[in-house]
Amino acid sequence: MEELIRNKCVLPSVAVAQARIESANYTSNIAVSNKNLFGIKYHRCKYVAGKRDGHAVFASYRDNIACYCDIQQRYLNKI
Repeated sequence: MEELIRNKCVLPSVAVAQARIESANYTSNIAVSNKNLFGIKYHRCKYVAGKRDGHAVFASYRDNIACYCDIQQRYLNKI
């Protein structure tokens, strides 16, 4: 939760709930092997370290959270 707040995530509690759902309570193969708690598909950005099974691979969960918050901000700015 602290990392979400540090990255200026809107509604961190919703982000935590989404991560739990997307990652099967933090146990899915994508969550563990890709360090991808949110099921983020592969795309090019400074946080993505690679691609596996069509999903982004992150070097750390911290990078995954930063990417999620960045994506969230881009979508919210369009609204």
